[in-house]
Amino acid sequence: MGGNKLILLIVIVAGVIGFVIYKGVVKVDPSGNVVVDQAAADSASSAASSATSSGPTTASDLYTKGDAKFFSFSYGDAAEAYEAALKMDENHASAPNAMYRLGKCYEEMKKNKEALAQYQKALSKYPTDSQATNAKKRVELLGGQTN
Repeated sequence: MGGNKLILLIVIVAGVIGFVIYKGVVKVDPSGNVVVDQAAADSASSAASSATSSGPTTASDLYTKGDAKFFSFSYGDAAEAYEAALKMDENHASAPNAMYRLGKCYEEMKKNKEALAQYQKALSKYPTDSQATNAKKRVELLGGQTN
């Protein structure tokens, strides 16, 4: 596996782990063992299902739906949710992540031109966000300019 692909794989795995930990699904007990909090897992799953099945009506619902689809590798569905969320509220607290992940969705769907434009838009709108470094790397890998 090439160096860039390995780094990308590590970043993706770290993102998934971070999302799961953020949602309280995976915890470390006092003995240092990693345990799954089934109630938190069920709650996160229920929230994602609710956002997807009842037709999300708020930007937060759409961001949640996008994340659920993104982390289940349903990039087309994730892209639709992120696009709708960003259209509804581009200044939402989740917008920087959604912009970056929308670029990743496009890239996974082999829409590199759209991915490049999305990464550049994320860099332009949120240049100091934690995802800016990742977006800049993706722009460079796709052969674009980062200014």
